[in-house]
Amino acid sequence: MGLLFLGISYILSGIPLINIVGILLVPFGWILLGKKFRRIIWMITGFLGILTLIISIILIIYFMKFINFTAEKFSAYGKRYVLIKMIPFEFIETGRFMIDEKSLFLILAWFLIAVSYGILQLISLWIAGSFFKQILLKLSVVLSSISISLMIFIFIFPIVFLLSIILIYVANIIAGIGFLLVKYEGAGH
Repeated sequence: MGLLFLGISYILSGIPLINIVGILLVPFGWILLGKKFRRIIWMITGFLGILTLIISIILIIYFMKFINFTAEKFSAYGKRYVLIKMIPFEFIETGRFMIDEKSLFLILAWFLIAVSYGILQLISLWIAGSFFKQILLKLSVVLSSISISLMIFIFIFPIVFLLSIILIYVANIIAGIGFLLVKYEGAGH
């Protein structure tokens, strides 16, 4: 069950526009796989993924209170348009964006947990590749690592960002296929 669930989740996370479904399901797949094969690192990976998702939702809800949705009519070339602005209240009042200590703590906590989850996910994929003797899982780790490395150059070459996103999608689909192709009878023994 865990292999099928994780395989489908990774494939979904590699398909644009519906990848949010896969991103939400991958942590649960790691927990299922960890419980089935008694691998604590896989369970920790899943729990960190869930924690990352929870903090992400909290951040979105928390920052929604700073968003001001206002409609403003203006005239351009004789026609009327409506603009919807999404501007933080502090920016409107002071002209500069302010972040309080609670916001900064939430952002830093999310960043640290998300980075830890990402690293553990790569480690877990590599371990799963060895455990199940599935080279596609290891290939996924290599492609993901290349993609992450390419993101460093985003400010120099913006097109590199697109390439790195495509690589992540491909890596996720390969990981999903890898999990679906596992024949786990006697794996790792």
